[in-house]
Amino acid sequence: MNATTVAVDLAKNVFELAVADASWKVIERARLTRSQFERWFDNRKVDQVVMEACGSAHHWGRWLEARGIGVKLLPAQYVRAYVKRNKTDSADAAALLEAARASDIKLVAVKSIEQQALQALHRLRSGWMATRIRRINTLRGFCREFGLEVRVGAVQGLAAIARLIADDHSAIPALLRTPMRLALEEIRLMEARIGNLERELARGCQKFCVWAARVVVHGFRMNRSPNCNAICVLAACQLMGGFFHLAVTLRKTSQMSLLAASSEGK
Repeated sequence: MNATTVAVDLAKNVFELAVADASWKVIERARLTRSQFERWFDNRKVDQVVMEACGSAHHWGRWLEARGIGVKLLPAQYVRAYVKRNKTDSADAAALLEAARASDIKLVAVKSIEQQALQALHRLRSGWMATRIRRINTLRGFCREFGLEVRVGAVQGLAAIARLIADDHSAIPALLRTPMRLALEEIRLMEARIGNLERELARGCQKFCVWAARVVVHGFRMNRSPNCNAICVLAACQLMGGFFHLAVTLRKTSQMSLLAASSEGK
């Protein structure tokens, strides 16, 4: 069977499909498991697949592109406007077909494995930074509950808290000292992990910059047109500037997180 477009509503275990012909009329519907979904495309010629840019969409996008099938990833917030009646898997698949026909919706590019890994590292770092700030503010609150003032700033505040915990004559109850000491050790461990992760991100940016420079230089050599050469130089400047900005942003984000920890703990 030949189909022009297939809309797929992704889920963890069940996939809802709406198959449309060249005139965008739904001619078939299917509800498949993961293994059935992988086999479904074997006996069908599909021009393109439309999906929401949600969890696992980039994985399936790469899988479909490897089979020579075009992939359209649509932002979920724009697809929602095309859902008719109640929100169900079948309605979501039909809404994807309607949204795919809209010319004013900007598509989401399918991410490579490296891009997704880099994005995951940033998310992991953000989660650790947020957890670290919560732990610092928790320890500050404990100290204030017993009339102990902690200096402003994450670095100075942690040092002051460590001294108060170590001082047997401080107002911190003995019952609370061991848990607070464990929380302090957790913060130190998290700071070490964040530092290692930032160095990993910096190394990844450096490798990508070298690769991007080689690609741009190759394009500069292959194109003799002045316009093409100008575009290659501009692309190189944008790539290098973008990743330099990323490294600077990492440093600024760390500093802002320290300020946030101190301000929230006031």
